[in-house]
Amino acid sequence: PELGFVLAYAPAGDVQAGPLAAYVELALWPADGRVKAPGARSKPGVPSEPYILNMCVAPENQRQGLARKLLQLCARIVRDIWGDTRISLHVMDSALPAKTLYQSAGYVRVPYVY
Repeated sequence: PELGFVLAYAPAGDVQAGPLAAYVELALWPADGRVKAPGARSKPGVPSEPYILNMCVAPENQRQGLARKLLQLCARIVRDIWGDTRISLHVMDSALPAKTLYQSAGYVRVPYVY
């Protein structure tokens, strides 16, 4: 990615001792529909867009609002720091809880163009 960062949330206490509770990667990726394989290059002149690459919450920390808070934080960063109004992401059709979260947070399905 051109620009990006990782947000990770660990329960209070010694971060070195335990696993992360939640994690999200937010980056600026070219929006040209190419698979983001190592060494892949985008078409010249294609602008980049905010994109959530990965988001996960440990099973023992699910259903506590952590994913929703991470989405809200990503939206604030995109809006207030990057000056954009849109975030893209992909979600598997079989990931019903994730799809429900994204829809309830205002995300809409956009047809994928190859």
